[in-house]
Amino acid sequence: MGTAEDRYRDFQANRMVYVVADEQNYHFQVLFSILKRLRVPYADGLFHLSYGMVELPTGRMKSREGTVVDADDLISEVIMEARAGAEERGESLDIPAEELSEIYRKVGIAALKYHIIKVNPKRKMIFDPKESVDLQDIQGLTSRMHLFG
Repeated sequence: MGTAEDRYRDFQANRMVYVVADEQNYHFQVLFSILKRLRVPYADGLFHLSYGMVELPTGRMKSREGTVVDADDLISEVIMEARAGAEERGESLDIPAEELSEIYRKVGIAALKYHIIKVNPKRKMIFDPKESVDLQDIQGLTSRMHLFG
């Protein structure tokens, strides 16, 4: 309640959107209800935009237990998976190394984006970097690079 009041006072914020995981749905229902009952002037402008959590195949990410995945680490992992998959299938032998690195980066980023946006944001998602990257034809990608821009 105090934070909402501070935002209203400090920023004259009549509308506030709280972007917080769905684990906090009840908290925001109670908070907004209390503020409406207190008839604070900004109570009708409060909104909780909740989203489902992204979990790993090994389980839920927990900051206190050190199992949270940094976004940069996740990006690096999907790029490594793109590289490993292509090398395993021997599909990248005649492409220059610099161009190949860029292809792996773009494919990894595209796979990550696709895997995240294909799931309803309100639902919990289990993200497996290995499953998200599926390279069927790395050489065919060079002619379609504009799709991964």
